[in-house]
Amino acid sequence: MRTSHSIVVAAAGVTLGLLLGSARAQTELTAKGLDSGGGRITVGAVTIDGSVGGIAGISTNAGAATQAKSGYAGQLYDLVSLQVTASPTSITEYATSQLDASGIFDDDTTGLLGGTASWSVVAGPLASISASGLATPTNVYENTLASGRATFDGCTGTVVILVVDSNPDDYGLYAADGLPDGWQVGYFGIGNADAAPGANPDSDAMANLAEFLADTNPTNGASILMVTNIASGPVGNTIYWRGGVLATQYVDRCTNLLDEPVQWVTVFTNVPPTSILTNFLDSSTNNVLCFYRIRAAR
Repeated sequence: MRTSHSIVVAAAGVTLGLLLGSARAQTELTAKGLDSGGGRITVGAVTIDGSVGGIAGISTNAGAATQAKSGYAGQLYDLVSLQVTASPTSITEYATSQLDASGIFDDDTTGLLGGTASWSVVAGPLASISASGLATPTNVYENTLASGRATFDGCTGTVVILVVDSNPDDYGLYAADGLPDGWQVGYFGIGNADAAPGANPDSDAMANLAEFLADTNPTNGASILMVTNIASGPVGNTIYWRGGVLATQYVDRCTNLLDEPVQWVTVFTNVPPTSILTNFLDSSTNNVLCFYRIRAAR
């Protein structure tokens, strides 16, 4: 398909007609008596200037200038590519984005197409793009880029939008189970039953939910939150433990495990990022028999 910008010379003067596809308006100027020594006449967005010894037309239609090529009574311009935009360019997984396509012609102008572009999904989490260009995303487990394509008269153009993960627990098999989808996908991939909160695929003492809260690896039995040693000395007790990196760790102490309930007191808080192996000296025990536990939270 060719889109025409036409300049026509009439016997009684000069007539300028501007056609930019079937969707663009036509503007016509008639200047009686205008010749090579004539002046300039402007109507709307189109100007005829004959003051330099010829006919020249300038259009500001669609926000871009178009100039008639010297020596032609009529000139055709070809559509060379499409410019595709999205509004907005960043959406949540429950919103939509309006895609629009305009033409880029071989005279470097842009404007409306002489018809309707067809739409298709190129890549990423887009469920569909309607005939009118409305893009609808799918759920995501992390912020993910998606792209759509417009096609018209053999030309194509693409646009990229960002689909934002607005609900961290709504993805596929992992939806509404109390664990972040991104954490489950990162360790187990998509749709794996071993990622369930109560599952324990590495057969240690911690199920997946506990592994997440402690920021330990649910696929590695050696990655676990546990007290590894307690050493008594003249200035107190040193507690040694191992755990994760991104969880807040608490060292609790009690003096009697037979109490109902047991009266645990937090004697140390270890804020992330933490070392996998660490220790704490409890110097306030006063030579009293003590029991310790380590716990974590995120």
